[in-house]
Amino acid sequence: MDISDKLKGLGEKARETAAEHNDQIRTAVEKTEAATDQQTGGRYHEQITKAEGKVQAYVENLNPAQGDAAVQEGSPETTRAETPPGRAG
Repeated sequence: MDISDKLKGLGEKARETAAEHNDQIRTAVEKTEAATDQQTGGRYHEQITKAEGKVQAYVENLNPAQGDAAVQEGSPETTRAETPPGRAG
């Protein structure tokens, strides 16, 4: 078993674990959103809410049976690929 096989196995295990703990992740993201919004005094409310929505959508789409198909539009993987060179995303 080479390193790429081990990494694929770890990725699949992470997806399965995240799918099993979907509710706990959702709660943690909501609490993080509220705390961050409070700490910034609401200055970045729109950006924080947008990021929270993307995280929630990604977590909801996690399904161990889907494998790599769990990567949906707006996920970190597709967002990086869509960012033009030389521009931070």
